[in-house]
Amino acid sequence: MRLINPYSKQGSWMRGSLHIHSKFSECGWHSLPEIALAYRDYDFLAVTDHDRLTDARSALPDKILFRGCEVSGARHMLLIEPPFQDALAEKTAACGGFSVVNHPTRISGQAWSFDEI
Repeated sequence: MRLINPYSKQGSWMRGSLHIHSKFSECGWHSLPEIALAYRDYDFLAVTDHDRLTDARSALPDKILFRGCEVSGARHMLLIEPPFQDALAEKTAACGGFSVVNHPTRISGQAWSFDEI
């Protein structure tokens, strides 16, 4: 496998996170204002609570926000939509979004097999 450093090229780089849980997820601890403070130096975010869409626009008005959620169950997956379009999460691919396999090798469960990925 050949590794390429994407940061070696000139361009405008943005800092972001697409996997953040708020207090609206069973494993999240922080309110939206606390998340805003913690990620104040980030350019884009997606609050991806488990099995729900969390609207963080009022708490994070200065960020590029993607709408998304982490689908729970035997396996976890992020569904990310373009910034606040009206498509439903299950239409993620159709509206130009993408999905992310979460915890692919987690030892404590919820791991994905090679064939599932």
